[in-house]
Amino acid sequence: EELGELAKTLTSAPLEISAKANEQGHLFAALHEGDIARAIQQKTSVTISPELLKPTHPIKTVGEHLVSIQIADTLHAQFTLIVTPAT
Repeated sequence: EELGELAKTLTSAPLEISAKANEQGHLFAALHEGDIARAIQQKTSVTISPELLKPTHPIKTVGEHLVSIQIADTLHAQFTLIVTPAT
């Protein structure tokens, strides 16, 4: 139930993460599921296992990325992750 509410929250508004990037927008280090899980916890106070998160591709650039979250065995939701350059 908590994951269902979390999915509603994440699909209603993008999740933002700041990461160090070069001038071309390439990240110095790719973002991984653990990084996304920490950002979710900071935004929502819900702790989620990184194994439940599946980015559609490796996150190595600033911009918008789709991430899938597994809510139940057969239920998934997608949300938008916005990566901004850290200042």
